[in-house]
Amino acid sequence: MNPQTAGLESPDLAERLNTSCQCVSLDRAALRRELAHAPDGVALAGMIESDRPHLFSGSVVFVSGENIKRMAEIIAAVESVVALPAYIAHVMAYAPVNGRHVPRARGVFLGYDFMWHRIMQCRRN
Repeated sequence: MNPQTAGLESPDLAERLNTSCQCVSLDRAALRRELAHAPDGVALAGMIESDRPHLFSGSVVFVSGENIKRMAEIIAAVESVVALPAYIAHVMAYAPVNGRHVPRARGVFLGYDFMWHRIMQCRRN
């Protein structure tokens, strides 16, 4: 066990930190300064501020190792189902012609959104 992470795997610790932590929120000025170092970073920072203000969370959320494992299991289950030939055939039967293209990339902009309040509620029940 790594002494720096000892005890951090406890779902109770993550829940306590999320409930009672008086954490510092995102320093948007520092983010803007860091982005400015990248090519076209000033334009990127401006676009994020105007078009995607919630791209970076304003605060931290603590997640236990147990919950990370559960998320990975859910993602694996979803990906195994959507790879089934019967599922693909069913979905493609309803897809418009331009939606039937199978790209080479698995999902450049694919993301999973886990609602922590629902996960914690399910865990308690």
